[in-house]
Amino acid sequence: MRILFNLCLACVVVFNAGYASAQTNTAAIVANTLKAVPSCLDYRVAGVCIWLRCEAVPPHCKVITNTRISHFSPEVVVSTWHDAMTHPWSDYGRIVAATLSGAASGVVGASIDSAGTDFSSDRTNRNILFRDADAIGNPVSLTKSSASGRVICPSTATAFTPHFHSFVDALVWRGVVPAELLYPQSLIPGLSEIGNFPLNTWGSLYPRVGAVTQQIPIKGAAVLAQRVANIISQRGQPHFYTALSGAVGYRYFNPGPVMPNDAKNSKWQRLYPNAAMTCEVFGSNDSISLGSWGDGNSTAEEGYSWNLWRRLECCKVEGKYIGSVLF
Repeated sequence: MRILFNLCLACVVVFNAGYASAQTNTAAIVANTLKAVPSCLDYRVAGVCIWLRCEAVPPHCKVITNTRISHFSPEVVVSTWHDAMTHPWSDYGRIVAATLSGAASGVVGASIDSAGTDFSSDRTNRNILFRDADAIGNPVSLTKSSASGRVICPSTATAFTPHFHSFVDALVWRGVVPAELLYPQSLIPGLSEIGNFPLNTWGSLYPRVGAVTQQIPIKGAAVLAQRVANIISQRGQPHFYTALSGAVGYRYFNPGPVMPNDAKNSKWQRLYPNAAMTCEVFGSNDSISLGSWGDGNSTAEEGYSWNLWRRLECCKVEGKYIGSVLF
C-alpha cells in the first residue's frame, strides 16, 4: 500500500512539474542536500565489527571482521506550514498535504484550518503559534539496495515516504486527545528545552503537539520540527507515524531518539528559505545579540523546511555478532 501510494504521488508530481513556486522543490532539495555533504556528513571509520559465521556442510566456523562506519545521513525533510496550499516543498509536500487534508477533518470530526489555528472556528488565541508539520523521506535517502556495500550506512528513512504527517496525527497534534500530558516533561518547565534553560530557550520539546508559544515564527517552526524528529526517531510513541528503522542486513549501534541540543546525534540544514550549505543545532543563544536567529530567513507564507541529518553507525551483518573494536 505504501509503495502504491508513493507511486501515485510521484506520477502527480511529474504531471504538475510546472507548478513549482517560490518555495523549494524536489530538484532543489536534492541539489542542496548534496551541496551540504562536505559540511554535514562527518564520515569516519569508527572501528571493526567481529562476527562468527558457521556452516553446516562441511561443519566449520570462522571469524569475520568488517568495518564499523559512522556518518551523518540526510534522513527526512521536516516541514512546517501555515497553509497546506503554500507547503514549502511545492511539488511534492504540497500534493501529500492536499491528498491527506480530508483525513484530518474526518479524524477530528471538524473542519481543519489553513490559517494557523487548530480549527476553523478558533480565532481567539493570539499568543500561541499553531502549525501543521510533516516529515518526508529525503529524495536522496540511501536504501540498502543503493548503499555502497560496507562504506555507507543505509538510511533509516524511505525516500518520499511520509514518516509523519500532522493531518494523519490530527487527534494528538491538535490536542483533541491529550496523550502528551502523560509525560512529566509536558508539565514541568525546563526538563527538555530547545536551548539552555533558564538562560535561553526557544521552546519545550514537550508536549509534542502543533502549538508553541514563541514570538519569532521561524523559531517556533524549528521547535515543531524538533518535536516531529523526536517522535519518528523512536517507537511506541502516542502518535500516528512510521518510525525511522534501520535496513535489514545491517547492525546499527544505538542511534537513539533525536534530542535537542545534541550535535553528536543530529543536526539541521535549512532547505527553505535561503538554503544553507551547513548544518546546525537548534537552540543557539541570541539573547545578547543585536539581531535574532533567523533574521532574514522569515517567509511571508510562514512555511519552512529543514533536512534532518542524523548520525548513523553500522556494520554489515556477516554472521553472529561477537563484538566491536572501537577506534
